[in-house]
Amino acid sequence: MSEVGHDQSMQIKADMGLEDQQTARYYAERAAYYERVYHKPERQRDLRRMEAALPECFAGRHVLELACGTGWWTPFGARDCASWLATDLNEETMQIARQKALPAGARSSSRSSTHTR
Repeated sequence: MSEVGHDQSMQIKADMGLEDQQTARYYAERAAYYERVYHKPERQRDLRRMEAALPECFAGRHVLELACGTGWWTPFGARDCASWLATDLNEETMQIARQKALPAGARSSSRSSTHTR
């Protein structure tokens, strides 16, 4: 994350109410193991169906994804889109999101995951 991006993120967090700050902290603290829910055997069939359906929903579209979290769904939705910008308040979750394999022709920005075709 650029220094400007970090400063903006810190200002946004400073402007948030206590409850919002606690929610943001909750997700930041769990970023490293948040995706475990997607590895549960009982969820695999439903997850595969959702992953297969997402590309069609966004095909050819320009998408701004707010609160992308760890970016689990981003590569599936972005596969056939015209462009995709994934953002999140927490740098902890964005670090994980940036590690996701991007669709063909996609690129990544320093502050958030960007997918373009």
